[in-house]
Amino acid sequence: MRPDGPHFLILPEPESGTAGIVAALDATAGLLEAVCASVPAQRRGFHPAGTSDAGGFVAMGITECVLHAFDVLTALESPYAAGPEVCAKVLDRLFPTAARSDDPWQDLLAATGRTPETRGRGWRWDSSVRD
Repeated sequence: MRPDGPHFLILPEPESGTAGIVAALDATAGLLEAVCASVPAQRRGFHPAGTSDAGGFVAMGITECVLHAFDVLTALESPYAAGPEVCAKVLDRLFPTAARSDDPWQDLLAATGRTPETRGRGWRWDSSVRD
């Protein structure tokens, strides 16, 4: 992992291969968890999809991880599905108006244009705090 200018990026060294990618993802998730756990509940942060609280940032991080894991693994013809409890919480937080069925993973894929029926449709989450 290496620093990059005024920002700190968690990037795997190219020679570390898949294990390095997993380690970088784990480190990034740990950093997000630590920051969100230490932020006061009333604190808000800017995001282009809506000013958010710690829970919103966690939901966005989870969404990024599970959807891009799905994208990559699908391209490699390897099955992948995120847990239904996590998907239901992400849907409640970021996609409150999304259609629901008895399968939250498929609902999340549909809400983000990743099913045959929704592919190509525009979508956007709403990370705004709803007090």
